[in-house]
Amino acid sequence: MSLSAEKPAVMSRSTMSRSTMSRSTMSRSTMSPRTMSRRRGRALLTVLLPALSLGGLAPSPALAGDRQLEILVVNMTPDPVSESASACAKGLRKAIRADYTHMISKGESATRRAVGDTTGEDFMAYTADRLEPLRTQAEERLDAIVLFDCRPENKTFRALVLPDFQATYELRLDRVDLGTSLVATIAEIILRHAWLGFSP
Repeated sequence: MSLSAEKPAVMSRSTMSRSTMSRSTMSRSTMSPRTMSRRRGRALLTVLLPALSLGGLAPSPALAGDRQLEILVVNMTPDPVSESASACAKGLRKAIRADYTHMISKGESATRRAVGDTTGEDFMAYTADRLEPLRTQAEERLDAIVLFDCRPENKTFRALVLPDFQATYELRLDRVDLGTSLVATIAEIILRHAWLGFSP
């Protein structure tokens, strides 16, 4: 399913449920270097993102008087982290914090311990059930969990988002210049999925 640059949009849960493809189909596909997908069990959904501009994204679904989104953001970029990767992480966190959120940070090692990862697995393979312990370890129950790996020097970005229901969303970008404007756009996309299932 393609989102045109002329009519940027964010897919609703109902829209996404009608547009699924199998993991095996996805593994054979080279549809786009920019993909966002939802994984529930073995189901995998893919949506093509516009090349650069996603202006006009809807604001956060919170209303006046609602509480903030409690969100955990973890930088999973492996060491040694480059200066450009650090700038990417800083820009992403700044954009997420600027939304109507209460952002909590956690280290990569502590995050892996919390989910029982003792071998340095690919975090993009973590399931919703496996991430659940992170949700209840904070002082306040978390509404969303975001793990990301940003490597501008390799022109790659990965993020795994767990909103407040049992599905994870994957964001994979390859062969992209991760400048300030694109990182801000990535943050918008992540937030749109992080707010799913939010209950004030």
